Amino acid sequence: MKGLTMALGAIALCFAGTTVYFARELHEERADHQATTAAAAAAADEQPLAAAEFPVVQASTSPAEEVSPTVPYAVKRSSGNAQPSEEEMRQMAIEESRKFLEKLSTPAGRAKALEEMKLIVRARPPGLDKFLHMDADQYSRFIDLLAQQQLASRENATRCILNKNCKYTGETADGVAARDAEIAAQFGQETVERFHWFNRSSNERQAVAELRGRLPDSARLSDAKAEELVRALVEESELISRDMERVRWGIGTSNYLAYVVMDDDPDGSRAAAAEGYNRRLRDRAAGVLTGEQLAVYTQAQNEVIEQNETFRQLRQADN
Repeated sequence: MKGLTMALGAIALCFAGTTVYFARELHEERADHQATTAAAAAAADEQPLAAAEFPVVQASTSPAEEVSPTVPYAVKRSSGNAQPSEEEMRQMAIEESRKFLEKLSTPAGRAKALEEMKLIVRARPPGLDKFLHMDADQYSRFIDLLAQQQLASRENATRCILNKNCKYTGETADGVAARDAEIAAQFGQETVERFHWFNRSSNERQAVAELRGRLPDSARLSDAKAEELVRALVEESELISRDMERVRWGIGTSNYLAYVVMDDDPDGSRAAAAEGYNRRLRDRAAGVLTGEQLAVYTQAQNEVIEQNETFRQLRQADN
């Protein structure tokens, strides 16, 4: 079953987002994207597979992930609340993939699919146009190019997945480089680099945007300081993700402001690790923020930690 859902992930990454996500999933997406998609596609030897995992990670760190195409899937239940069987998921995915290719077979259908992809591409954290230093016309052309690239990627992946003799191994380095070259040709290499960085830091941008919304006028955070804080939090979060293997994961982020315990924690090691991670984030934030700003950041951290703990207690009581 995991192999099938990973195969579905090959065409389902663009508008994933959630308030709480497992850091283990983030690590797997960052460190082993190619291996998991290849393993999933290997299942296509026996019967055609189609596509999609329900992504739980909004972050994206590699160019392959940043430009991966996507489509949402609503999985039907086989009976009651039971999970669908692997065969049911396989057949649903095949049906959806065939419908998608049939839609692309007519000019009108392809045009509609492209417009739909533009909406998906635009569903990014706000401020990308400003970050790329683009006016309205430039940004519109940029979105058009991204949509065309992602639609082509999704089409290629779908055709491969429906062909039992085709092994889909995910986005290749050559494919990513070709798309980057297209962007650079129209908008310059700096746009490519800034676009990748914006995607890589999207979670932290959300956290900083929330912080800025909480700050009083007397403690306003400038754009330059906000960007400095984003960079500091990204750097620290990536270091933290490497340390999580020590406690076998089980820790996630809430609102991208704080690390919280997600799995069982019988010996308290995960709670201790999460507390340490949150202290590390505060220390990095302290290097950028004023005392008043840091106090608001700390308060926001404490609130999401308390909310998560209340939720965990309620969940344990229900069990």
